[in-house]
Amino acid sequence: MCSRCVRPDAVFVGDWQVRYCRLDPAALAAHPLLPLALDTLGSAAAVPEGVTEGSVDLVVEVLRRYDSRAEHMPLVQLLVHKVMALEARYVAAVAAGDEDTERGLTRVFTEMAEAYTDLLLAPVEMNQLAVVRLVLLCTSSEDTDTAGITLRFW
Repeated sequence: MCSRCVRPDAVFVGDWQVRYCRLDPAALAAHPLLPLALDTLGSAAAVPEGVTEGSVDLVVEVLRRYDSRAEHMPLVQLLVHKVMALEARYVAAVAAGDEDTERGLTRVFTEMAEAYTDLLLAPVEMNQLAVVRLVLLCTSSEDTDTAGITLRFW
């Protein structure tokens, strides 16, 4: 952990710390906040205002900062597994007309595809097509601003 930003015994890691501090990827993967943020995104339960957006911001920032290098793999594996599990929540948000959740998940899916493009293009089968299909699903959003988020990937 970065001693300037966070004490080793700290219980909070925010997106600003991910953005401005060099956090050990294994420690970040083991920190309870990241799985909590991902679980929050996957939950249809009502959450206080700003929690969903904060969760999206944290996950997007982690995806941006920790690419698919070997030393990041424990974190990458956690992220890919948890983010791919959000597809059902995306479909439910679209069906319910929850544009904020739809837009937030579109940001997460697109950022993951961008961050791990080298894995998507790898010759080893890792279910890469599922990631591409997920981003493609987001392009069909009736909200053109939400659909436009995916254009950075394409």
